[in-house]
Amino acid sequence: MLSTEEISAVFAGQVLELTGVDVSEKNVFQQELNGHTPLNFLLEQSLLLFIFIKMIL
Repeated sequence: MLSTEEISAVFAGQVLELTGVDVSEKNVFQQELNGHTPLNFLLEQSLLLFIFIKMIL
Protein backbone atom coordinates (compact mmCIF):
# COMPACT_ATOMS: atom_id res chain seq x y z
CA MET A 1 0.00 0.00 0.00
CA LEU A 2 1.35 3.44 -0.90
CA SER A 3 1.66 6.15 1.69
CA THR A 4 0.81 9.82 1.23
CA GLU A 5 4.52 10.58 1.17
CA GLU A 6 5.21 8.00 -1.57
CA ILE A 7 2.42 9.36 -3.77
CA SER A 8 3.67 12.94 -3.27
CA ALA A 9 7.23 11.84 -4.16
CA VAL A 10 6.09 10.34 -7.48
CA PHE A 11 4.42 13.60 -8.50
CA ALA A 12 7.39 15.64 -7.24
CA GLY A 13 9.64 13.53 -9.48
CA GLN A 14 7.56 14.81 -12.40
CA VAL A 15 7.90 18.41 -11.14
CA LEU A 16 4.25 18.52 -10.06
CA GLU A 17 3.30 19.82 -6.64
CA LEU A 18 0.76 17.90 -4.58
CA THR A 19 -0.61 19.40 -1.39
CA GLY A 20 -3.05 18.01 1.12
CA VAL A 21 -6.58 19.38 1.34
CA ASP A 22 -9.03 19.72 4.17
CA VAL A 23 -11.63 16.96 4.13
CA SER A 24 -15.25 18.09 4.11
CA GLU A 25 -17.89 15.68 5.39
CA LYS A 26 -20.34 17.26 2.92
CA ASN A 27 -18.21 16.45 -0.16
CA VAL A 28 -19.34 13.05 -1.45
CA PHE A 29 -16.04 12.53 -3.30
CA GLN A 30 -14.13 12.65 0.00
CA GLN A 31 -16.35 10.16 1.83
CA GLU A 32 -15.68 6.50 2.54
CA LEU A 33 -16.64 4.09 -0.26
CA ASN A 34 -16.92 0.35 0.36
CA GLY A 35 -14.84 0.64 3.51
CA HIS A 36 -12.09 2.75 1.90
CA THR A 37 -11.44 6.42 2.57
CA PRO A 38 -9.64 8.29 -0.22
CA LEU A 39 -6.40 10.20 0.09
CA ASN A 40 -7.16 13.78 -0.95
CA PHE A 41 -4.68 16.00 -2.79
CA LEU A 42 -4.62 19.28 -4.66
CA LEU A 43 -2.43 19.15 -7.79
CA GLU A 44 -0.76 22.40 -8.87
CA GLN A 45 -3.38 24.43 -6.96
CA SER A 46 -6.09 23.64 -9.53
CA LEU A 47 -7.03 19.95 -9.71
CA LEU A 48 -8.39 17.86 -6.85
CA LEU A 49 -7.32 14.20 -6.77
CA PHE A 50 -9.11 11.54 -4.77
CA ILE A 51 -7.06 8.35 -4.56
CA PHE A 52 -8.59 5.18 -3.18
CA ILE A 53 -6.02 2.65 -2.03
CA LYS A 54 -7.11 -0.97 -1.87
CA MET A 55 -4.98 -3.42 0.00
CA ILE A 56 -5.02 -6.90 -1.55
CA LEU A 57 -4.29 -9.73 0.82
